[in-house]
Amino acid sequence: EHPSIEDRDSLSEDHADQRNAYTLILANPPFKGSLDYDGTAKDLLQVCKTKKTELLFLALFLKQLKTGGRCACIVPSGALESDSSAHDQIRKELLEENSLKAIIKLPHWVFKPYASVSTLVLIFSKSGKTDKVWFYKMENDGFKNDANKTPVEGSEIDEILELWDKKDTNSYIPNKTKHRFVSYDDIV
Repeated sequence: EHPSIEDRDSLSEDHADQRNAYTLILANPPFKGSLDYDGTAKDLLQVCKTKKTELLFLALFLKQLKTGGRCACIVPSGALESDSSAHDQIRKELLEENSLKAIIKLPHWVFKPYASVSTLVLIFSKSGKTDKVWFYKMENDGFKNDANKTPVEGSEIDEILELWDKKDTNSYIPNKTKHRFVSYDDIV
């Protein structure tokens, strides 16, 4: 009812007043960008020393969440798949200092025509340590792989929502090629 919209650099020192401020973050931050170390908040660089905006925004969300708070954000697949010390740091932070709940792999064309990069939805909470992570590989978002975003039958979004609701119940049946749980030990 009372949105607070501010024009400022989220990754600079200006975010200090937003530490431990939110119970829910939903985000599609900019990625594939790069910043100078000098202009980046020092506490974010302590989480992962990098110039990559996708990793810095993940660090920001971790700082902004209250204990028990939840986040769902879109990141490029490289945030979890790339092999640098900064990527290792953010993965370790997500797995060991937080509870990574789910990784939903989106079709690479989902943001076409603006971007054609492989992306993931990460769902995590600022609580405990990761026990297991639910993975889902989406192949149909309800649109064709074209610049016009032509609708097609067979969207998996309803299935994802249904499975998410029952994933922790006895009625959940994994499908190893589409969705399943992976333990912390297997991930490591």
